Order: sequence, then structure tokens, then C-alpha cells
Amino acid sequence: MDNTETTNSENVFTADKIDDHIWLGDIDSSANHQALNDLNITHILTILHFDPEREKNDRYIRKHVFSYDTHKADLIGEFESCYKFIEQAVSKNQNVLIHCHAGMSRSATIACAYLMKKYNLSYETALEQLKAKRPCVYPNPGFAHQLRLYHSKKYSYKPSKSDSNKPSTSDQVVAENNFDDVIPPTKNDTCSKEYKCKICRQVLFTDADLETHIAGIGRFDHYSRSSAFKAKINAEVKGNGYCEQEIFTTQPTWLPDVYDKDTQNGEIECPNSKCQAKLGRYSLVGEKCTCAKWINPAFHFHRSKVDECPIAKNDTIEKLLLQRSVPV
Repeated sequence: MDNTETTNSENVFTADKIDDHIWLGDIDSSANHQALNDLNITHILTILHFDPEREKNDRYIRKHVFSYDTHKADLIGEFESCYKFIEQAVSKNQNVLIHCHAGMSRSATIACAYLMKKYNLSYETALEQLKAKRPCVYPNPGFAHQLRLYHSKKYSYKPSKSDSNKPSTSDQVVAENNFDDVIPPTKNDTCSKEYKCKICRQVLFTDADLETHIAGIGRFDHYSRSSAFKAKINAEVKGNGYCEQEIFTTQPTWLPDVYDKDTQNGEIECPNSKCQAKLGRYSLVGEKCTCAKWINPAFHFHRSKVDECPIAKNDTIEKLLLQRSVPV
């Protein structure tokens, strides 16, 4: 696995060679045509929730996997087709670029799955090899569970398609791996905290709706404020690696369907029609947490706008507070 190959491009190529004929990078690397030409990269494997712009005379052999970087996103169902796409190029001594947005989670998951199958590796070993080539890689916890399942199934996970009423591949992965520690449970599961609008006390979501993420690592840290470094250290001290700086959630059920809008970002307002306080922002393209981790899509609530409250059996006090604080 020679990693010394370079490019004559004046622009830095934001991808790293992870194996013979294979590069792993971010969205910028897929648009660096000078570097792609210098390295004779002919195949591009894209893992994104949108299709990046292409030149009119695009000459690359492409494969596009539609996926968000969320805990519930299904990538295990794409492992086999991606493996074949990569291997077909490598077998002909052709070069491949695998990329997502930041080159950290989605594309790293596909690259990890490829190395696992080709070299008969465990997830941990494959990830260690990837990190040696590209230190910033970190599949989100949901993808990590899918990769462990892929290893346990001897790299041949094939969900049944015979029954249309069966759960989706991602739901099957959840059932087989008990994702409760990383994927928000259903509303029927036990929740210990509620998050409420500070002004009107409207319940917005519970801890079951939180989108947790590993504290950011890699090149983004160099451009982050000191709080980002502190967040990373605090997460490491606690031993769980999860960031606790900002509040990101799944899309709230009370938020209008933002995917049908022309814009990809906007304000999140309190659902109480008598309040409508601005509580945060959403971005379908994604947003960088203060810990330097890229969250995509992002439903971001400002901590200064919401209260974190334990769920109590007797909510009489909360009802009184609500009556007193709702704007008229």
C-alpha cells in the first residue's frame, strides 16, 4: 500500500491513498480535475444525499450512492455493489476516488467495508488501517454497527426483498444489533429528559430524538475555536467520545416538511403559535458543530433557547408555568 504518490496540481488534493489504486477524500477532491488527471483517476464513487455538479464533458466512470450521514442511514445494503464497482476498476489497474462531503464518515464506511471483504479483516482492524492513511476518518456509530454486522455475516449481508411488508434494511440492522445506544429509540421507549422552549415551556423533543455524534477530529480542528478542542478533550475524559457542546436532533415531527422547500436551510421556530420564538436553524446541506464534526442534515437547537428538564410523573407545576409564561 504505497502512499507516496503525489500530484503536480497547485491545489492541494484533499484525498489520501488508502490502498493500491484507491483514494479516499472529500467533495473538494472530486472537483479537483487537475489532480484527478495527474493521478489518472478514472472512477469516482460518490456517497452523498445530492448529486454534485459535473462538467459538461464529464469523462469519469461514476457510481452515486444516495445517503445522509445519520445513524439510521442504510449503507450496508450498498456494500456489495460498491465493492464490485471498486474491484472492477482495481482489477484493471485503474484508479478510484471514493468520496462523501468531508471524507470522514460515509465514504470511510464504504472504504472500510471494501478493505474488510478484500483482506478478510474485522471492522476495528480495517478502521485502524484507514486511520493510518487518513487520520480524520470516523464512521458514525450507526455505520460502525453496520460494519460489525457485515463482518459477522462474513461480508455477504443480503436482506430479503420477497416481503414488501418487511422493515427496511436499516430497520433490520437496528433489530439485529440493538442500536438503542446510538440510534434514537421510538417514543414508546423510556425517555428521561424533555427539551422545552424557554419562553413558553412548549415541549419540543426528548432525549430520544437527539442525534449524538463523536467529537470532531482531523483537519477541521485547526480552524475551530478553542471550545472545540475543549469539547474533544472533555469527551475523551468521559470515555464515551460523544460531543455534548451543541444540540442536534432528528427532524421534529412538528416542523413542516423542509425537504419540499426551495431553500436548503432556515430558522426553526417554536411550534406554539402564540410564541414562535426562534430556537435554532436547520440545514439540509449540513453544519459544523463547535467540536468540528460535520452534521448532515442538521437540525440545530441553541442551548440558550431551550431548557433541559427531567421527565416527571406529576407535571402540575409545568402546567402552571405554561399558563403563566405563554405570551398573549
